[in-house]
Amino acid sequence: DTTEAINQLFGEPQYAGEKLIRGLGRNALNLTGVGALAKNLNPLNLTYKNIAKDVLKAEEKQVASHTKRYNKIWEEAEKTGFNQVPVNQQLLSDNLSVIEKYKTPKEYQSMENFILDPTLQNAQKAQSDMGIMHRKLEEKSRSGSLTSEEQALYKAALESEKHIEENMFKDAMGNSHDALQNKYKNLSKSYRENVVPYKYNRDIQNYKADEMLPSELVNKLSRGEFAAKKGSKHKAIKVRNALPSTALGTGSIGGLAWLLKQMFGDNQPEQ
Repeated sequence: DTTEAINQLFGEPQYAGEKLIRGLGRNALNLTGVGALAKNLNPLNLTYKNIAKDVLKAEEKQVASHTKRYNKIWEEAEKTGFNQVPVNQQLLSDNLSVIEKYKTPKEYQSMENFILDPTLQNAQKAQSDMGIMHRKLEEKSRSGSLTSEEQALYKAALESEKHIEENMFKDAMGNSHDALQNKYKNLSKSYRENVVPYKYNRDIQNYKADEMLPSELVNKLSRGEFAAKKGSKHKAIKVRNALPSTALGTGSIGGLAWLLKQMFGDNQPEQ
């Protein structure tokens, strides 16, 4: 049902002439036949449910890929004797005492695990969580001043993240394995860019927990931070964000041509 698919992607018609232009587009598409319609329309994953599936699939793929690459680094570190992280336990424990005042156990569990067992695997998880924690506060500080409590939390998280990172791939004597450090830094950068936008997105995780409908998720992801960072990786979201209201509202032939161009690229119906 192309009418339903178009309405799922762009919402119900709201402007004068919008219903007409969608009807013209649907009738034009029907001239191409079922086979051509399926070929052109299906890859866009127009429904909310399919867009949501596409996002979850992307998250799963990125997590699996990065986990595999991290495991290779851990294996190499194990073989070369650089699998423990010689950190200052007192410094991290003091910072954890500050963090515990303002965060839930789930948010600082990785830090507790790392202090008890300073392996590279635990270091990566703790560093990631501390990074998420202080970057959120840093983002908030751009639009207003942080409270004294938030400033203390920011300092504790930032200091912990840096201390862990600086001591990874070092032995008890302080000698560092530069090749492993560089591999880890590059992979961590990729993790922040390709995993964090999915794994630490509250809306995506709420949807996975059945706390949000597909339409609610797509509307959330179609704007804000996720759209800016990952919208271009999801074709339907990209089309939603690129579509000006005038293209659907004018009812003009030019508007119809623009819409078809965005939906089907160079494989538009000729009629």
